[in-house]
Amino acid sequence: MPSSDIPNSDNEMSKTDLFAMIEAAFPLHPLPEMSIHQAQLLDQSMSREISAREWREAGERDAGRNWKDLSDDELICCDAALSHFDEQSFIYYLPVYLAFALRHFGAEWNEPAWTLVGSVVFSVTHRTPYTLGRDKSLSPEQRDVVVGFLQGFAAPRADNIAADAQKALSRYWLTAEAAEPLIVVPDMVGTRRRQ
Repeated sequence: MPSSDIPNSDNEMSKTDLFAMIEAAFPLHPLPEMSIHQAQLLDQSMSREISAREWREAGERDAGRNWKDLSDDELICCDAALSHFDEQSFIYYLPVYLAFALRHFGAEWNEPAWTLVGSVVFSVTHRTPYTLGRDKSLSPEQRDVVVGFLQGFAAPRADNIAADAQKALSRYWLTAEAAEPLIVVPDMVGTRRRQ
């Protein structure tokens, strides 16, 4: 079996099925306000101020392009974008990153795709209040895609990805909590009425 193939058991979907599910669950339009190159640019915001011109130019690079128009090379160059997307943009661009990781399932540590594959899996396995808000915004069909994706990556691997995928499935994605809506409780501290 080639190293790029996802091992299949009777309970797991094939890579072809996952690609079809991705296309069916994630629409191409409307385009989100934040583009993939803008999200990548945000990675530099801790070390310097991003100018309005830079922000606009980064957005123009993606103007009118849907998630299916992005090449593997662009995704590798925008490897930090997943950490900086707002909810709407995360959901919009998630399918292209999931498809990338599926195509490069067997990437080795010395290949450019290897780091991004790990980042994609991390983006749907790492649990924080911030990521929970993004995950809760997924539709049931989109959650099914993430579950199928993680089941494929839960197969034995030489890295920690399989363990992370298995934990995420058992602790969140395959639990009833994953389908429950996110309830935001307003912070009542410091909201006293001024007199």
